[in-house]
Amino acid sequence: MFGYTGAILSVDLTSGKIDKIPLREEMARQYLGGVGINTRLLFDYTRAAVDPLGPENVLLFGAGPLVGTFMPTASKSDVSAKSPITGLLGATSSGYQFGSEMKYAGYDHILIRGRADRPVYLAIADQAVELRDASHLWGKDVWDTIDLLIQEWRSEDIQVAAIGPGGENKIRFSTIQNGKYDAWARTGMGAVMGSKLLKAVVVRGKGGVRVAAKEDFKKVAREMRKEIMNSPFFQAVSTYGSMAGTGPYGKFGALPAKNFQTGVIEDWFETRGYKVCERYSDQMMACPACPVGCAHWAVVREGPYAGLQVKGIEVTPTFEIGAKLFVRDLDAIIKCMSEFHRTGMDVVSGCGTIAMLMELFQRKLVDEKQIGFPVEWGDAETI
Repeated sequence: MFGYTGAILSVDLTSGKIDKIPLREEMARQYLGGVGINTRLLFDYTRAAVDPLGPENVLLFGAGPLVGTFMPTASKSDVSAKSPITGLLGATSSGYQFGSEMKYAGYDHILIRGRADRPVYLAIADQAVELRDASHLWGKDVWDTIDLLIQEWRSEDIQVAAIGPGGENKIRFSTIQNGKYDAWARTGMGAVMGSKLLKAVVVRGKGGVRVAAKEDFKKVAREMRKEIMNSPFFQAVSTYGSMAGTGPYGKFGALPAKNFQTGVIEDWFETRGYKVCERYSDQMMACPACPVGCAHWAVVREGPYAGLQVKGIEVTPTFEIGAKLFVRDLDAIIKCMSEFHRTGMDVVSGCGTIAMLMELFQRKLVDEKQIGFPVEWGDAETI
């Protein structure tokens, strides 16, 4: 099949057995793409009453037929399992390089079953696949875990999907981090991975993705790239990334300020608006094959968080931390965002939980004695 590697990597953590299952063309056609085939496999390999945090749940990584090619914006990979939050289908998507690397290693999907008897990580180097001990990684945050794996593999070219303390402790809104700065967030996939004692999946591939008609494919890709770059929204998004969205929400008073108590923040544009990004970044970053380059490489240059560097000043954490939790200083928003990345916790559900506690404290429904410390709006150190 063109566009697909034609293989599903099957890993049973309980027995340690690793197999390569053919991806049938019939399935590829009927359930097109990463999330479609993931969903079919989840249906086939689980049953209705399975415990989302039990060994019978399966965890799936998938990438569609365009991932790994130069078709513009085709970089997304999907993670699926039965969700510990809803008890229903849990599916989440993330960009960056993991999906492409998985395809280059020779796999369209990774199917993970069972539960290990000790912390392990899955090591994939093309056709060489093994489970390795992860006892030395368990308890580490995501950034430290990735740094240790880079040392162990002696390569910065590996792609890592890892959980932090959030996933290890099966927090139901924990994430699987896609490298240090991206995530398969929402739906609790980090908790599923943690319940299996699987700390990380490391992938390194040296293959490629074949297409059926190279010249026609190149022509379509060039046309799509041109369409994207000629869009009236291209310049704003390419310059400011998703932060361009802070404008209309601020203008129309639709911010989730102080847990939605108000939609208006008077100094929003001066303190958290999209133009504030210019003080932190003059460099944009892109996912593979994407001409937009919507992610900022941000550097905090002064103050208590000086030296902190992250990929992305994004609209979602700015809304969640800057509006919902009312953190006024973008330095502090970046710091809080980095802690969500390091611990492997979903910023939306995490901030929603903290915002609820802050409002309860504001309304004197809980007090400092019960919590152990005050939780005032905008206090970044408390967050």
